[in-house]
Amino acid sequence: MTFLIAVHFGVALVAPLLLRGLRGRAFYLLALAPAATVVWAIAQGSAVLAGAVPTESFAWIPSLDVNLSFRVGLLQWVLTLIVSGVGALVLVYCRFYFGDDDPPLRTGAVLVAFAGAMTGLVTSDDLIALYVFWELTTVFSYLLVGHNPAFAANRRAALTALIVTTFGGLAMLVGIVLLGVRYDTFSLSGVLAAAAGGGLSSPLVVVEVMLLMVGALAKSVLVPFHFWLPGAMAAPTPVSAYLHAAAMVKAGVYLVAVLAPVFAATPAWRPLTLTLGAATMIIGGWRALRQYDIKVLLAYGTVSQLGFLVVLTGLGTRSAALAGLALVISHALFKSTLFLVVGIVDHSAGTRDLRKLTGVGRAMPVVAAAAVVAGASMAALPPTIGFVAKEAAFEGLTNLVAGGDGTAVRVLPAVLLALALVAGSALTVAYTLRFLWGAFASKPDFTPVDTEGAEGQEGTATACHRVPWGFAAVPVLLAALSLVGGFLGHPLTEALHGYVAAFAVGEESHGLALWHGLSVPLGMSALAVSAGVLLFWQRMFVARAQSTFPRSVDAEHAYHRLMRGLDRLAVEVTAVSQRGSLPLYLGSILVVVVLLPGGALLRLTHWPASFRVFDTPAQVLVGVLMAVGALGAATSRGRLRAVMLVGVTGYGVAMLFLLHGAPDLALTQALVETVTLVVFALVARKLPKYFTSRPLHSSRWWRLVVAATVGVVVGLVALVAAGARTAAPVSEQYAEAAYDFGYGRNIVNIILVDIRAWDTMGEIAVLVVAATGVASLIFVRTRSEPPTRPSANDGDAAGPGSDPDTAPAGRMTWLRGTETLSPVHRSIIFEVVTRILFPVMIVVSVYLLIAGHNAPGGGFAGGLVAGTALVIRYLAAGGAELDEAAPVDAGRVLGAGLLISALSALAPLPFGGRVLQSYDVSLAAGPLQELATPFGTLELLGSPHLVTSVFFDIGVYLIVIGVMLDLARSLGSGIDQHELDDKAPSAHATLRDRATSARRTDGATR
Repeated sequence: MTFLIAVHFGVALVAPLLLRGLRGRAFYLLALAPAATVVWAIAQGSAVLAGAVPTESFAWIPSLDVNLSFRVGLLQWVLTLIVSGVGALVLVYCRFYFGDDDPPLRTGAVLVAFAGAMTGLVTSDDLIALYVFWELTTVFSYLLVGHNPAFAANRRAALTALIVTTFGGLAMLVGIVLLGVRYDTFSLSGVLAAAAGGGLSSPLVVVEVMLLMVGALAKSVLVPFHFWLPGAMAAPTPVSAYLHAAAMVKAGVYLVAVLAPVFAATPAWRPLTLTLGAATMIIGGWRALRQYDIKVLLAYGTVSQLGFLVVLTGLGTRSAALAGLALVISHALFKSTLFLVVGIVDHSAGTRDLRKLTGVGRAMPVVAAAAVVAGASMAALPPTIGFVAKEAAFEGLTNLVAGGDGTAVRVLPAVLLALALVAGSALTVAYTLRFLWGAFASKPDFTPVDTEGAEGQEGTATACHRVPWGFAAVPVLLAALSLVGGFLGHPLTEALHGYVAAFAVGEESHGLALWHGLSVPLGMSALAVSAGVLLFWQRMFVARAQSTFPRSVDAEHAYHRLMRGLDRLAVEVTAVSQRGSLPLYLGSILVVVVLLPGGALLRLTHWPASFRVFDTPAQVLVGVLMAVGALGAATSRGRLRAVMLVGVTGYGVAMLFLLHGAPDLALTQALVETVTLVVFALVARKLPKYFTSRPLHSSRWWRLVVAATVGVVVGLVALVAAGARTAAPVSEQYAEAAYDFGYGRNIVNIILVDIRAWDTMGEIAVLVVAATGVASLIFVRTRSEPPTRPSANDGDAAGPGSDPDTAPAGRMTWLRGTETLSPVHRSIIFEVVTRILFPVMIVVSVYLLIAGHNAPGGGFAGGLVAGTALVIRYLAAGGAELDEAAPVDAGRVLGAGLLISALSALAPLPFGGRVLQSYDVSLAAGPLQELATPFGTLELLGSPHLVTSVFFDIGVYLIVIGVMLDLARSLGSGIDQHELDDKAPSAHATLRDRATSARRTDGATR
């Protein structure tokens, strides 16, 4: 299973390339991943049906007993076939739905990844891994529903689904952790086995199980979480057919089904599942009757059916379990068919509004026939699989009413439940007929009625495009399976017995069959069908009745009110705590430093008796220079001067690192300080030259007190820390561990890319986010907005020949970008130095990258050097020169770096290694290893070896370059562009105006 799931994610990674190259035909290749899973599941079928349980496990977090473990019992096997089988067919359908003109690159990739996540969810035997797959489906669903973020409906629906299902997922995570701690295992099968021993009446167990149920109910859209699914119909129809019929919404049903054999005996289980399930079935069916969009109609029908499924799978009896699993299969078949049919109708007719659809059945008879078969299965009409499943469901209800069926459910609640489900089934028949009539019937006399009872104009036949055979093939196949399944009642009963046998209570079902004779379940079905036909026949009366219902605050409006309240609360809290004042933020942090560490110092009883002030007099000299720099920065009126003086303290820290024997830290600190100074200088261009000259405000005295107190506290903490060590430093083992574990001698680099590589992975992800945030503050639309080069009439232009692409032939320039600059802003010395220095810095950066495993350097330091070289190109000749030096989007560099780091982290897995494990690969140089000379042996290449963590470091290198490029383009050329567009103030406006005026005067004189 691990390999198949990995294949899904691997195919998802290359899907955009395939779609870009093969266009719509690439969907055939994408469908191979879930199709391979179907083939694997079929191959395991005989063993699973015989009672075998294929398992697979890999250690993930051994210290917490968390594993990547997969266990395929009968329930998991059935869900795997549904998830992968329908997924493969939907991807084939996408080939015709999206066509060849502009296939969605992201949607195709995310669909495949979603199929892999769902496969992992329904087969995972580890609760933590199950939660990871659970949240992956949430994230992928968000991306799929937000297919086109240009539309507010997509964004709003995607965000609603994300918030609701994530809320449920977090509650479920709490329950998972509590259950794992209680039973001392995170194995799903282990938890079920331990819970079967008793103790389910404990209040804590009830709370833990209910937390799991919150996640299940939110995922499977039960009341009060039912409102997010209809809005998710903003997604493309293939997405709805997969996620909202066969996959994502089945996740909650699966969780209920897998827990029910044991936890159905929990006191609160049945009241929760039966009450909410029945209410959801009725509410969803009732709302479906007033929908005009046939896709939204199916969405409310899905809500209704999911309520029915939760009732059956959560009842906890043998007959209900058989019916529930059979209905899971039938629902996946008929609902995916109907959604795919909606896609064909929408494509061919150009609308999903049943008030505008008439005569469509004559235009596409094959599609209409498939819809009729699927609709018959949804309405539970013979001879479809939906009918045999609902007959079994009504049999389970009959057993419940007769005597509780071992569940201790009283007679009156059982009768009320049965009546509610019959009523829900009648609504199902009614909205099924509404769908088929609305989508395909000829309605020459149809006059729509609005909520006020006003009639519209009569409709005419809807023009439809021809439906390609491949487009209709998938829904026809699924509809055929719904029909054939009705005749396979006995084989299905035998096949599903392995799941039913796990339940300890309830009578055995008579099985799945088209005919059990004249019985109570058959009468319930006949009553439901008759009532449903009556509701459809009197649809005008029903519409008028619905319009008279009092308006109440439903779950959707309550959700939006809650979100608006949270937004308002966030605004109020932000207004108090985030006032946009950096001194206030810094002062709050420093006050906490004074209170907490300072308070600990006040309670300290034993102070160090002795400590070493310094190792060499040079440290004292550096410390004095840092103190002078800090004092100068605090008293300086000029902003740039203050920045330079602050830099003195940073470079002083680098010197202290060097004096302490840490050249790698010193190098990194010096480079970071250099970059910080450059960023400060770029920002300071748009700020006043001097700080305010107003008289001292009273608050400054408080700041002075805080600053002095912090200095005293930090000094005392340093004093205590210097004399508080009583044990041997852990770093004494680092030298040996670095070589044994990371195959290198640079301890700092080994820590970053080997020992604590997970930390580095998180930090580079934060770097990417930070760079994106900085860029978003400058670039309104995208990083790659083409710059507007100044014309000859602009103040900073050089006049004729200012475009480097049209510069006079034979004219010698040190840097091409300088052709766009005014002579006032050029420095020939700077240009020459930059031309010479840039390639040297790039070579040095590559050397630091490669040599960093055994010598000072590494990907971070090398990236800083290369990024600084790019910044120098900008400083020497402006944004045009930066584009000449790096003609690539910074976002692509960042993405490439993050991708390389992630792939290098996962690369050891196929070879049996751990994530982020390093390998030492020795390279045989052969005759180039050494050369024998008359004067002795001359070593050439020696015995080179490659440590695989260098690839992770290459990703870090690219990310740092991308960050530097983003900073240079946003805070540098981006602000320059804003100045040209008069979007930002210019500190050099006066100088520019003078230069422009001088040129104009000189031209007039000539």
